[in-house]
Amino acid sequence: MSKNNDYTIKNSKKNLRGKREENIMNTKYKIKGLDCANCAAELERAIQKVEGIEEVNINFITERMELKYDENNEEEIMKKVKKVIKREEPDVIIEKI
Repeated sequence: MSKNNDYTIKNSKKNLRGKREENIMNTKYKIKGLDCANCAAELERAIQKVEGIEEVNINFITERMELKYDENNEEEIMKKVKKVIKREEPDVIIEKI
């Protein structure tokens, strides 16, 4: 069974890390202040290392970031993501869309 909307994807398949995707939140953000595509790629790699992040995609051209993460730990994960962004790219601002 698969249910899709703008924020949540729920199904019983396993993801690439071998975890069940039953509680995976899919959220999109406007990302402002990135200077180059390489900066976006480096930021994407840094965010991917945050515990609880299943997938991150940053598109430099459209200034969009899509995060997939465990919805049970959303607040904690987003604090960590914002901390990584502030460390890697201090001028970058994200806004949920």
